[in-house]
Amino acid sequence: MSNLTPVEIARWFRSQAQVFNEMAATIERTFSNGAPVPSKDTLPRFEGPPDSAALRQALSEKARRTTDLADQFSIPRADMEKLLAHPESGIEHAGRGWWKLKT
Repeated sequence: MSNLTPVEIARWFRSQAQVFNEMAATIERTFSNGAPVPSKDTLPRFEGPPDSAALRQALSEKARRTTDLADQFSIPRADMEKLLAHPESGIEHAGRGWWKLKT
């Protein structure tokens, strides 16, 4: 075991922080000129209130949270809750803000 003093330990941590700050700056400079490349996990965004078919399509793969759906369709959360709760939507509440397709 080494006999490092608290000052030496603090100096080492500061040098490590400097290395990480330099790496972060390099990443920022490298990617600052171009738009981010969308990944396959990027959800499509829609403008305006969706119809029930669009909601069912959004829920076809897995259950989703109210806020995520509201963000995806760019509408307020309260409006999304009203659309999801409509009895003829084919969608049911799965508890604590989650929604899924009726089975």
